[in-house]
Amino acid sequence: MSPNNIRLPKRTRRLRQKEADEPVIPSTVEELVSRKRQRTEMDNRLRDLFSSLDQQSEENEKLGWTGKRESDEEEERLDLIDLDDHLLLHCHEDTDTTGLENKHLLDQDHQAGIDDVMHRIALEKQTEQTRYRSFFIRSVERLEPPCLISQEEGIGLKEIHISELSATPKGIDFLFQSACLKEWHQAGWKCPHYVYQWLFQVIALAQGQKTARNAFDTLFVLWSLPGSRMETRLPHLCQQRSIRLETFKSVLVQYHASSSDLADYVVSTEPPSPQTATTVDLPLSQLGWMIRAFSFSVRLWSRAYTSYEIRYIVRLILQISLDKAGYLVIQDIQTAIDHCLSAMDSTTWETELKAIANDVCDMVEDGRHRFYLLNAVKTIYERSRYLRRMIGMVCLERALEAEVPGSLDYISTDQSLIQQIGQIFQHPQGFFMNHDRIDYEACYLRVAMLDAAIGTDDEDIKQDKEIVLKMAAQLRNIGLQIGAKLGVMKKTMANEMIQRVWGRIFYIVGKETKVAL
Repeated sequence: MSPNNIRLPKRTRRLRQKEADEPVIPSTVEELVSRKRQRTEMDNRLRDLFSSLDQQSEENEKLGWTGKRESDEEEERLDLIDLDDHLLLHCHEDTDTTGLENKHLLDQDHQAGIDDVMHRIALEKQTEQTRYRSFFIRSVERLEPPCLISQEEGIGLKEIHISELSATPKGIDFLFQSACLKEWHQAGWKCPHYVYQWLFQVIALAQGQKTARNAFDTLFVLWSLPGSRMETRLPHLCQQRSIRLETFKSVLVQYHASSSDLADYVVSTEPPSPQTATTVDLPLSQLGWMIRAFSFSVRLWSRAYTSYEIRYIVRLILQISLDKAGYLVIQDIQTAIDHCLSAMDSTTWETELKAIANDVCDMVEDGRHRFYLLNAVKTIYERSRYLRRMIGMVCLERALEAEVPGSLDYISTDQSLIQQIGQIFQHPQGFFMNHDRIDYEACYLRVAMLDAAIGTDDEDIKQDKEIVLKMAAQLRNIGLQIGAKLGVMKKTMANEMIQRVWGRIFYIVGKETKVAL
């Protein structure tokens, strides 16, 4: 079959017929020249457009705009970034106007339910305000750089050079950036005692975080021992390199710490009034570095401090942890408490920790605030675990004494801690045996303190497993009385705390003892 006889599609046949019918008009020279000119003009126009784009991008680069995302740029070192302490302190605060504007945007038919919700939110905010206990009563408006004054005779050229540079903030920055203090120390220079105090004050009171951080690093270098390792407990080294307690207290005073909290003992015998914590502006980073540096001084040069001073320092740090600023530097506070506890005498540290628990409970009289003291103490170090147990034990004793005056006189201290806790727990007029009408918040706090007092040592719990099992069974009965149909937050929290404690006890003791539930 020839190609002409192939049956083509209808559309193809129609197009071919149209092409055959149209006359072929030959292009003239003028038309060809016109088309060539149009193509040339279009090429020139495109070239001009691309040139303008290149020029615009060059101008943007000169102005500093590259069009890249921030994530594509090289990140700054985290230790050189200036943190916004004001933002950290006020990040959870809401304005009342925002809530009112959102409220008016909702449908009027649901106004009754909205009012109820707003009332509950207001109560929660009021409860949240009592979460903290103010240690710092006013904001730090302006930090005053410390003045370096020689308090020793026979100062040399190095001390004069340091004193001259410390007169201005720029001089202080140059002093740390040049690292001359570190080089002199490595060469065997004995840094005077008053320079250590000045460095510590710079950490807390410097006007810039970078300067404070440089002072922090310099202080730790000056605490190192160049050359042959020497005994860190030598009396002259302890007195020379330690940070005095008066220096630490002077910094807290400049941070506007409460004078009643800085007192050595409780000076007021009036009943405590409900305290509303206020948010104050503090240099949070410098507060954390200052606490860490001072606690390291206590640990490294422990012979420069008396046992009473160490107890007082731990009590102050525990009180700072209840402030909102202290809560934001809680990790530094936890580390500081471990440092201070390690500096205690190896023969009397248990007695000292019981005294610390009594002292801090004398200063902090609210039950919720005493409960939050446990957040400042780690559960890794042996002495820290014992301090947690002492805080829980003292809180249980104070609560029983408030309910039944004179009841503590019949509790012997010549027995183990768990046996003492068992006597407090099983007191017939106490909270745990009298629970006809349960205060759920008080129940939550009391059981949490019981959990802290029992501790986490499995061997200690197994030695007095009969007493512990009786307490666990009674806690389980209280949980059953609360019931499983929960609907109130405080009720739910109390029930969960009870289940957590008695479940932990049964898990530890039940592996060796068959317990009938």
